[in-house]
Amino acid sequence: MPERVAHDEVDRLEKDKIDKRRIKDKDSDDLKVVESVFDKATVLTLDKLIRKGVLKRFVGIVSTGKEANVYYVKGPEDSDLAVKIFRTHSEFRKYAMPYIVGDHRFKLKRKDARSITFVWTLKEFKNLKLAESCGVRVPSPIEVRNNVLVMEFIGIDGIPAPRMKDIPPENPEEIFYLILEDISRLYHKAKLVHADLSEYNILMHQNEPVLIDISQGVLLHHPHAKDFLYRDINTIVTFFNKLDVSTPLPKEIFDEIIKEK
Repeated sequence: MPERVAHDEVDRLEKDKIDKRRIKDKDSDDLKVVESVFDKATVLTLDKLIRKGVLKRFVGIVSTGKEANVYYVKGPEDSDLAVKIFRTHSEFRKYAMPYIVGDHRFKLKRKDARSITFVWTLKEFKNLKLAESCGVRVPSPIEVRNNVLVMEFIGIDGIPAPRMKDIPPENPEEIFYLILEDISRLYHKAKLVHADLSEYNILMHQNEPVLIDISQGVLLHHPHAKDFLYRDINTIVTFFNKLDVSTPLPKEIFDEIIKEK
């Protein structure tokens, strides 16, 4: 294949990848793009956010999961926002409770699925605030109401930033140490551990890592905070070792981070 044709083919393939990731505007009215899996209470919550002017219109869906769906939404002055809508189901209670119990920020008056989901959503909002305040790259939180979280859309021109798992960084060693810096900042400045950090929960945006899905995050007084910290470090080291990055041992990184500064 001639060199110029080869370059053209690569360019076409790259464009195809971008087009597949681009969120198509469905030209929907308000909540039509929100699927029927969400109950009436959730739709009413979204309607209140629209009436308040926080949201203008839904454009399309970014991702779906067992816990939540994330939507690409237009906000005031046509700004790009993401809306994360958590599902309320009984199985969620068993998963969420170990990360909520022991956190003095939250008092659970009831332990039904809906109440736990509302606390979980608020927990992610507060954790994002803490992380952002200490200079960690996360989506900027904007508003929270019940099981709906409004935050900054991480992407460009309707194209969501890819997960690190899907498109590994071109400069993996540099990115590895940026992530370690963020883990350390969370620990020392925000007094927080992500507790679910992996290549699935890191976006690559403008060649920088952006930490997401921080609802599991626990404060340092949590009885398992250090266990979660070690697990986060070990997961990140394992991923970058697969990219042929020569890293310190997880225990060495852990010991360095927990040292008092």
